[in-house]
Amino acid sequence: HSGGDAFNWQMAAIYRQSDASGFHASVSSRTRFPTLFELYSTRFGSAIANPDLKPERATNYEVGWAGRPAETLKAGGSLFYSDLTDMIQSVSLGDVVQNQNVGDGHSYGAEIYGEWEALPVLTIGASYTYLKRHLDDPSRLNLKPVGTPEHSAYLYAEWIPYENLTISPNIALYSSRWSTDRLENNFFKVKGFALANVN
Repeated sequence: HSGGDAFNWQMAAIYRQSDASGFHASVSSRTRFPTLFELYSTRFGSAIANPDLKPERATNYEVGWAGRPAETLKAGGSLFYSDLTDMIQSVSLGDVVQNQNVGDGHSYGAEIYGEWEALPVLTIGASYTYLKRHLDDPSRLNLKPVGTPEHSAYLYAEWIPYENLTISPNIALYSSRWSTDRLENNFFKVKGFALANVN
């Protein structure tokens, strides 16, 4: 691999309604270089290295709002859209796979969040993300974007019953997502799941 370089840029505009809230809008162009694993891993003989992988490029657009509707309440949200080129994904080569630049695509979605200080010793929060991804590879019409759920949510609380004790339960929720077999030939949906934790 001969290495590479990229020029990334970002522009943003912020309008503050008050000291407690404001709108924002941004446009950025960013590069993701392939990782060493994507370039060179043979996955114990089931893959072929590809040191000629090109980096992915994304142009991102976002608008949003964040603020404090009340003294004890924080909230915000955003809408986003990304144009993607030279996306990296595994491709079947018969009995083995190889990471390749599979084509272009786009993704879009929305995020919202809120946090409420219900009591001086109790904070409750939640966030939700909707994400839709599309890939366009003329040589593989059935190509699916793997590994990302369309819906995800996060619920949490922080309770401080005593000065030196904090109890923080949280739940992460994920909808189904696309996955694939070992040789990247067949795509299928795996079920969503929830993770519950207490710290």
